[in-house]
Amino acid sequence: MCSQRIDLWDLPMVLNKMEVKPQLAKLLNLYLRKRKNEAIELFTNQVHYTIFKQLSNKPSSIYISRNYVVLAFRGEARYHYYVIGENSDGRLFINKIREFSGDTARLVYVFKDNYERKDDVEILIYLIDDVDVHRSMGFGYDLENSEDKAIPKYHEGYIIDAYRVQGDLCLRIFTENVYFETIRQLLAEHIRQILNRVILERIRDLLADLGISSEFAERFGFEVIAFRVFPRDITYEEERYYLNNLFAIMKRKLNVSDIADSIAFTESFNISDFDDKIIVQMFGERAPFGQRFKPTICRIWLSREVINDFVDRIMNDLQLECSDRVISRGRHLLRYFGLPSRFTIIAKLPSANMAEEEYVIPVNMNILHIAKGKVYLYHPEHGSTEINIMQNLAAEVFNVWLDDDFEERLNYFAIKSLPDSRQLSLL
Repeated sequence: MCSQRIDLWDLPMVLNKMEVKPQLAKLLNLYLRKRKNEAIELFTNQVHYTIFKQLSNKPSSIYISRNYVVLAFRGEARYHYYVIGENSDGRLFINKIREFSGDTARLVYVFKDNYERKDDVEILIYLIDDVDVHRSMGFGYDLENSEDKAIPKYHEGYIIDAYRVQGDLCLRIFTENVYFETIRQLLAEHIRQILNRVILERIRDLLADLGISSEFAERFGFEVIAFRVFPRDITYEEERYYLNNLFAIMKRKLNVSDIADSIAFTESFNISDFDDKIIVQMFGERAPFGQRFKPTICRIWLSREVINDFVDRIMNDLQLECSDRVISRGRHLLRYFGLPSRFTIIAKLPSANMAEEEYVIPVNMNILHIAKGKVYLYHPEHGSTEINIMQNLAAEVFNVWLDDDFEERLNYFAIKSLPDSRQLSLL
């Protein structure tokens, strides 16, 4: 189709030829005829209509697909894109997106309101595929406007991993093992922190037995021990002599046999040269202004092998059961059958006094486990819908990709539209 010049008289025929959904065609007719105030009944709510009403009547271009309209406006630094589509309730939504990738766009029409006026702006009208909008909004399939509500779906032999399920709510799916791997990752970080603290406490106690006081601190996002023993004018050779002597004593006296079977002490920042499962790194820092003695930092490195050994023990004893679960995202409610994403684990791990101690480890994930079956969704405006999950899977709930401050703009218009409390009845 080559580009053709059209005006308001041609518009209904053109939209019908492009097979635009009736609601979207009606909106475009009102928009290009500058009758936006008549479109209020087409939108899901007053807030979305208010966003639409404030748009300029002269976009630089319009992208049209079967289920979406994208209005593009040229700004000072970049283009601004507004996507208009249909919700499951048959009403329209509007979202401002960060970027628009119109890979399939073809220029088919050039619209001009009035050819008799030379200063009238021409609007380029492109034909696009729905997939351009899906990709720009962060999902691969619009399940809400599909008659087939089954997940997963495939395209050219590859699984589609992200779906718009209701309104601005999306679901990204993974294989079931991602759920358990996510638990492992959370456990690994908790165990690293616990064992790091246990070893530091043992070092602190050992330093105290040697007459050296120390304190817990934080460096580079890690918990460490800091102690001040060296004056700022000490030579490097002298400092290194005393540290090596301390390392030798600690290697003999520091017991970590319940955690790992090898430990090394170093001043080096290059820990990749060590094969030991625990590395104690000590390094000096500059003395703060006005202080004579500079701090020495003691930091712990735990190998992945050590941490994974404790993780494996906990995972082997972990018992989780599927049950009906309900979560909320904004005003959306999801009910599904699956394993929990929030729970606590009681784990026995080493303590500072060389005994085992029970630790409470909270697990709070944004990854859901959904068993094969139905997922039910409810929203006050979009109503109820069901999704068919065809196999056990892991999933992440997220919102469509919006421009940075668009959600805040929606909030602003929402609070402006609240009724005056002075006029509300107390009954």
